[in-house]
Amino acid sequence: MEDGPDLQAENDIAALFRLPLEAFTQARNDLATALRKQGLAEAAARVKALPKPPVSAWAVNQLHWQRTALLDRLIAAGDRFRHAQTARLSGVGPDLRASFDERRDALALAVSTATGILKASGHPPTPDVLRRVTTTLEAVATFGTTAFAPPRGRLIADLGPQGFEAISALIPRGSSGNQRDDAPSEVVPFGPRTGPATPAPVKGPTFPGAAVVKGVREAERNLAKAQTALKRAEVVMKAAAARSRAAVRARAAVGRVKATVDRRHAAASGKADAAVALAHAKARAAEDAADALLAAERGLRLARERAAGQT
Repeated sequence: MEDGPDLQAENDIAALFRLPLEAFTQARNDLATALRKQGLAEAAARVKALPKPPVSAWAVNQLHWQRTALLDRLIAAGDRFRHAQTARLSGVGPDLRASFDERRDALALAVSTATGILKASGHPPTPDVLRRVTTTLEAVATFGTTAFAPPRGRLIADLGPQGFEAISALIPRGSSGNQRDDAPSEVVPFGPRTGPATPAPVKGPTFPGAAVVKGVREAERNLAKAQTALKRAEVVMKAAAARSRAAVRARAAVGRVKATVDRRHAAASGKADAAVALAHAKARAAEDAADALLAAERGLRLARERAAGQT
């Protein structure tokens, strides 16, 4: 195949990862069909096999396509922290605080920006999604610009936490501490190796990074505890949300009952007012009847008196 079609195919593949996540699958299938029609069967098969990234990996990809300078800052901070670690383990490096703080701040900004990208694209930044975004960005920073760094802007999966193996790979193997950062023996790649396995680090007091390894293992245990606490917090949050919804339903039911009582009270009050008015009317009628009776009785008495006088 010629370089021209190959380069165009690579550009087309890269363009897939810039699309909105919901458009990925259809665009991938269309590209595979187009490449097959162009006679690029191998490229077509490679494209067809591309899995749709999870939303967390997609958000990290968008940092490359939309906020390149921000991702560059994180990777540069990761490189500086790794170099500081290597120098420190060799016994000649400065305090790690400054480079650690720089990496932490760059990571926080990257996570915050990825959260905004998720919201703007209609994908809820749930605690689980943000945890996976953070872990992936931490891995990106850990490997920085080394030869085994993951492909920028083209992640098809989340990257796992970089634990003992990745950190111990940064420890100098020789007494001079001059091994290069990009040497294959110093980095654990993302994915399975095709060559011979990396020898296991030496154990025991002769291992130059024993104290660091102990700290890393402790950090991994703390991470596991934090993840367990996060899951428990999510359960508590869901239970609280359920209680809140129940309270809302109860308030609505109370409101409906109150409205019914108010309507019935208004109706009863109206009937009572009508009954009182009717009673007043009947009382007035009774008073009028009594007055008429008294007048009739007086008239009858006068009539009798007149009749008696004439007799």
